[in-house]
Amino acid sequence: PKIGELFETISVLNVTTPYSVEGFGTQSSIYKNRIRAKIEPLGGQKDELTQDIQTFQQYYRIWIWYDGGVTAFQEISWAGKRLVITAPPEQIGANWLLINCRETVSRKV
Repeated sequence: PKIGELFETISVLNVTTPYSVEGFGTQSSIYKNRIRAKIEPLGGQKDELTQDIQTFQQYYRIWIWYDGGVTAFQEISWAGKRLVITAPPEQIGANWLLINCRETVSRKV
């Protein structure tokens, strides 16, 4: 990406375990706030219907200007959503950090 493509604003959250059924931890602090990012939705999948609860997984690829402090044990807050980082962030070139994440949405049907 290019700097001009960083249209979204995210926060990186430090979390504690244990994780909930949806995959979230308990937010303990904000690591960094108001980070400019490019977010690419990658599609999703519907999980099985279990006890009248339907779960949907949406996956995202997030690009930020390189920050060596982001880890796989943190979460992303974006537009009222909490995204779980699914793999260690990957440094691309000298300036970019690629973060793969997932959003889990559950609803009763």
